[in-house]
Amino acid sequence: MNRDYRFDVVRAISCLFIVLTHILQGYNNEFAFWTNSAVCSFFMLSGVLLANSKVDNYSSWLKRRFRRILIPYYVVTIPMIIIYVFFSKIKLLTIVVLLTNMSGIFGALSGFGHLWFLTGIMFAYLITPVILKWQIARNNLNKFSNADYAKRSQSVFANLNI
Repeated sequence: MNRDYRFDVVRAISCLFIVLTHILQGYNNEFAFWTNSAVCSFFMLSGVLLANSKVDNYSSWLKRRFRRILIPYYVVTIPMIIIYVFFSKIKLLTIVVLLTNMSGIFGALSGFGHLWFLTGIMFAYLITPVILKWQIARNNLNKFSNADYAKRSQSVFANLNI
């Protein structure tokens, strides 16, 4: 499959807008509301790219996707949890939330708030193969129905001797 660089351009622009959003939010600038739309761009881009995925083996596809997210996530999160344990009060439930990457649902510690996006991406990864299988089944049903309809139409017109 050839790489479509237009997606890279959208990613780069969205990345710049997200950095700009965080800077503007730091100054309580209302323009941050508009630049924050870049987050939606990332989700839409993820959806477009996932919709074009080919999932032959669900578990290996999921493992590959999760490794791409979770290894860097844990490289950052585990040392931060250790720092919080030694230098601050942290609840066991908060540690569990962070280790399961569920901070996008249950909230996060100070310094972890930006990781909410990863929770959404992980859920997208979980449901993508299911949606793709459903879509394939629906398309196959439609193809069968259309082919069946075409055969019936041909036989009707053939019988009319037009």
